Amino acid sequence: MKKNLLLSSVFLVALTLSGLAQTKNIVINESTYKKLTAPGVNHVRMAKKADKRKGIIRVKDAPHERLMFEKLITQDPKTGELPTNFRERELKFLSDNKNQFISRTKSQSIDWKQTGPYNVGGRTRALAIDLTNDNIILAGGVTGGMWRSEDGGASWTKTTSPTDHQSVTAVAQDPREGHTDTWYYATGEYSGSAGASGAFYSGAGVFKSIDGGKTWTKFADTDRYDTPFFNELFDICWSISVDPTNGDLYVATYGGIYKYNFGEETRNLVINSAPTKNDNYARTTDIICTPSGIKYATLSSEGTINGIYKSVSGNAGDWEKITPEGFPTNYDRTVLAYAPSNENILYFLSETPGKGLNGHSFWKLTTNGNELSWEDRSLNLPAQGEDDVAGYSSQGSYNMVIKVAPDDENMVFIGGTNLFRSDDGFATNANPVKTGKDDPNNTSKAYWIGGYATENNVSQYDNHHPDQHSLAFLNDGKTLLSGHDGGISKTYNYKQTEDSGQEDDIEHPSAKPVDWESLNNGYLTTQAYTVGIDANDLESYEILTGFQDNGTWYTYREDNGIHKQNWIHLGSGDGAYCSMHNNKNAYITSSQRGRIYLNVYNTTDKEWEWARVDPEGVNSEDVLFINPYEIDNNNEAIMFYAGGTDIWRNTDIYKIPKFSNDAASIGWEKLTGTTVSGQISAIKSSILPANLLYFGTSEGKIYKTINSHSSQAVTTEITGPSMPESAYVSSIEVNPANANYVYVTFSNYEVESIFFSKDAGETWTDVSGNLEITKDSKNIGPSVRYLNVLNAENGPVYFAGTSIGLYMATDLNSNTKWTQVSTDKIGNTVVDVVKTRKDGFIVVGTHGNGIFHANITPGEPTVDPAGPLVGIEDPVETNTKLNIYPNPMENSSRVEFPNENNESYRLIVVDASGRVVRIIENITNNNVLINREQLKPGIHIINLEGEKIYKGKLIVK
Repeated sequence: MKKNLLLSSVFLVALTLSGLAQTKNIVINESTYKKLTAPGVNHVRMAKKADKRKGIIRVKDAPHERLMFEKLITQDPKTGELPTNFRERELKFLSDNKNQFISRTKSQSIDWKQTGPYNVGGRTRALAIDLTNDNIILAGGVTGGMWRSEDGGASWTKTTSPTDHQSVTAVAQDPREGHTDTWYYATGEYSGSAGASGAFYSGAGVFKSIDGGKTWTKFADTDRYDTPFFNELFDICWSISVDPTNGDLYVATYGGIYKYNFGEETRNLVINSAPTKNDNYARTTDIICTPSGIKYATLSSEGTINGIYKSVSGNAGDWEKITPEGFPTNYDRTVLAYAPSNENILYFLSETPGKGLNGHSFWKLTTNGNELSWEDRSLNLPAQGEDDVAGYSSQGSYNMVIKVAPDDENMVFIGGTNLFRSDDGFATNANPVKTGKDDPNNTSKAYWIGGYATENNVSQYDNHHPDQHSLAFLNDGKTLLSGHDGGISKTYNYKQTEDSGQEDDIEHPSAKPVDWESLNNGYLTTQAYTVGIDANDLESYEILTGFQDNGTWYTYREDNGIHKQNWIHLGSGDGAYCSMHNNKNAYITSSQRGRIYLNVYNTTDKEWEWARVDPEGVNSEDVLFINPYEIDNNNEAIMFYAGGTDIWRNTDIYKIPKFSNDAASIGWEKLTGTTVSGQISAIKSSILPANLLYFGTSEGKIYKTINSHSSQAVTTEITGPSMPESAYVSSIEVNPANANYVYVTFSNYEVESIFFSKDAGETWTDVSGNLEITKDSKNIGPSVRYLNVLNAENGPVYFAGTSIGLYMATDLNSNTKWTQVSTDKIGNTVVDVVKTRKDGFIVVGTHGNGIFHANITPGEPTVDPAGPLVGIEDPVETNTKLNIYPNPMENSSRVEFPNENNESYRLIVVDASGRVVRIIENITNNNVLINREQLKPGIHIINLEGEKIYKGKLIVK
C-alpha cells in the first residue's frame, strides 16, 4: 500500500469515525483501516453514528425533484418535453452509424477498468429467486441492466450486454415444470410527477431468456423505433407475470395490460385504458397471476377504463371490474398480492390522495368462487407522525411494493419509503409501529423493518435503504430479499420481532426488529452524478462520487480489477458535487439543492472538523437539484457558488465557523454583474492565466468573469450566435495550459451539443460532428452530459460523456469524428461525468453501472502558451515588485516582495501545463524560499496572493 494513499484514506476513515474514536478508543492505523473496510462492515451506519455525535444533519433523497431535474437537462428546449421514444431512437442512431463510431486504434486500446462501488447498489425494481435453486437470484437496475447470482448474492454477473438497453423494471420466471429456464424481464420506468412524456428512462419492451437468465433476446414486436410515444405503451412497463397453468405472459404497461400467448412474440392489448382517440390513458397499472391461473389487474383512475379487474382467460373482453364499493374515486398506483398459502386471499395497496390514511388505502379481498368479500383496512396503516421519516409514504407512487409471506396468509409486507410487516394483515391498528424495542404496553402487530432507521432521524436502517421497490421470498419460511434504491438486502429471519443487537455497538444493529445483510457484492448498478479526484497529487488514485439516492462515497485504488474493498459513506441525500483539496486534508461534499459541507483535518489537534459552507443568502428552492460549485484552481480557499441567478463568492471558506448546520453568513458576497435569467448550471475557473471564471445557465447562456477573485470582477455574456436557444449548459471545461481554450456542452436532445472557443468566447465552433443527426433522420443524437480534455503523448484527447456511452476525439473541428470508447464494458450506459488529470488518470461516472477508470500515457500541452486576457491584471506589470533570485533556479530560489505590514500571503507555483505543483501558506515576512524538490525543468508561474497580488516567472534548469 502506498504511503500517501494510506494516509489520506486514514484521514477519511478518521473523519467518519472521529466521534467513535473518542468513545471507543479506535486507533486508526493500517490494520484498523483494513478491518473497517472489510466486507460486511456497515459503513452507512458508522457514518450515521459519527454524524450523530458530530451534529451533522442528514438529509433524505428526493426522487420526484430528481426526475424533474433529469427532465430539465434532457428535454427538447423547443417543446419543453422529451422527444417521443427518445431512448430507442438514440440507440437506433448509434446502431445506424455504428461503423463511423468504431475506432481500431487509440480509443479501443485504452484499458478501462470497473472501479465500483463494490458494496453499493442502485435502484432495484426487478428481483426474483429461481424456483428450482434458491442460490440463483436475478435482479435488475433501472439503468444498470440485468444481473445474476449463483451463490445467493455473494457475487454477481451482469447478463445484459453493454450494448443492449440497460433498463430493467420487472422480472418473472415461467414456474411450470420443464419451463423454469424461461425468464422474462420488462423495461422502462415512469414517475407520475413528470408527466406522460416526462418518463426519464423509457424502455425497449420485453426480453426473454431460455437458459435461466444467462443470455437475453428482445421480443421482435417491441423492436420499434419510429412510433409516437402514446402508440408505444411498452416504453413504460410496471410489472410482468406468467400464468402458471399455460405459460402465457402478461405485461402491465403505461395505459393497459398486454398478453403474449405462450411461444408467441406478438402481443395483444387485453385491457385498453383509452379505447378511443379522445380517451385518457391510465398512467400506472399492475398485474398478477395466481397459481390456479386467475388474473387480477389494476389501472389508475385517470384512465377512461380504470379500477380493479379479474379474469380467468385473460383475453380481451373477458375482464370483470371488481372495484369495491367505497373505494376512493381518485387513485394513482395500486399494487396487489395474493397469499401463496391461500390464493383466495388478496391485498391491495393504493395511493389515494386525500383518502385513506395519509393519502393511502389498504384493502383485503377474500374470494369464494364468484363471491367477493372486501374489507377496508386503510386506517390501520402505519401513520406518519410529525417527525421526518416515520409511517408509510409512497412519494407519489414512486416506491410501492406489497407481498404476502409464503406460509402465512396474514403476514403482509408493504414498502414505501420504509418497509413494514403486519402479522395480521393490518386487521388491527398498526400504530404505534413496533421497532424491536422491548415495550410490553405496545400491542401492535406491525413492525418497522427497513428503509430509514427506526430512530426516525433520516439515517438508514442497518444494511438496508429507503425507497422500497421489490421483495422475493425463499421457500424456507425465513429468508427474504429486498430491492430498494440502495440495491439489495437479505434477511434470514423475516419473522423476527425483537432486536438482536447491542446498543451503540458498531458491529451490530440497534433497535431493529429484523436484521439484514447487504447483497451489494459487486452488484454494480449505482447512478453517479459527479466525481471528484485530487487534481494535484499525481500518485493519488482516490475517488469521491456523488450518487443518485445514495449520497457521497469514497475509495482509493491500487489494484487493476473491481475494487472489492468497501467504499466509505461520507454524505447523505442525493450525492451532488464533491472534491478533494489541500493535499487531501480537506474534502467537500454536497447534496441536493446545494447543501455543502467542508471537512478539514486539523493538523494541530489531529481531528477532523466540519462546517456547512453554502451561503445564507440563497434560497434552496432557487438553485438546481444537483447544484454546482467551483473551487478556484489557483486558490483553494476561494469558492464560487451557483446561487440560482447569481454567482456567489467566498474568498476563504476555511474561515467559516465549524460545527454549524446553518448556512454560512461569513465571507459570502454576490459577484456584481453575474445576475442572469434561468439558473446557473455550470462553473469553471482558469489556471493559466488565473482569475478567469466561465459559467453557463439552464437557458443556454454563457458568461465570462475576469478578475473573478477581486472587487474588480467584470462579467460579460459570450454566448455564441449558433448555440441552441434555451438549452441546458451541462458542462464547461477550460484547458489548463491556456484559459482561452474553452469547451461547452449542452445536454438537451434535438440540439447541437458541443462547442469550442480558442479566444475566450469571442468566437465559437460547433464541434459536435458525427454525434448529431442529419436533417432528414427520424432518429436523435445523444444527450451530451460532460466534456473533458487530457494532454496525451500524441496530442490532446477529448472525452465526451453521453446518454449512449463514452466517446473520444483527437481533433475538434466542424466535422469532428467521435469514436465510442469501451464498447465492451461501458457500452451504451449513460455517462454523466468524466474527470481527467495531467498524469493520464481518467475517471468516468455512469448512470447505472458505477465508476470506471483508465490510465493513458500523458504528454505536454500542444495549445498556444497562455497569455494575459483583456481585463486581467498583467503579470508583467506586477513583476516589477517581485524579485526572484537566482533565476533560473538550480537548487532553490528566493522570492522577495513588499510586505511592510507583515500581512499573510500564500504562494502558488504553477507549471507550464497549468498544474499547481507547490503551495506555501501563511508567509508573513517579505521573502520565501522555494526548494527545487519535485519541480521539473521548464517555465513556472509564481502567484503570490494576499493583501495584494504579485505574479512572476521562474525558470527551473
